[in-house]
Amino acid sequence: MKEIDELAAMVERVAASGYPQGPIPVSPETLRRVGEGIAEKARETLSAMDVQDVTTRVVDGDPAGNIIAAAEHENAELVVMGRRGLGNVAGLVMGSVSHKVAHLASARVSRSSDG
Repeated sequence: MKEIDELAAMVERVAASGYPQGPIPVSPETLRRVGEGIAEKARETLSAMDVQDVTTRVVDGDPAGNIIAAAEHENAELVVMGRRGLGNVAGLVMGSVSHKVAHLASARVSRSSDG
């Protein structure tokens, strides 16, 4: 999806600068559509693997906190996280969502190799 690639490139540029220049100029509607597209792609991928019990949500706020809260609410046994992100240096500066979830969630956390 072109919007996802453009959004990822913009986030990488801001993170690489070391000094965020303020909010990323992307409309909330675009962010929601990107999130819904990612969730639908995940649902399709899991469905192709015969996983039927999948719950998706697109929400605003702290990603790690929202994932942990959703896992607790759903009494999840496992949280699967993608590894696509900002990379080692930017991840250290910005914080890693999957790292936070892995350390704070009560469920087991698996980080996929092709997120």
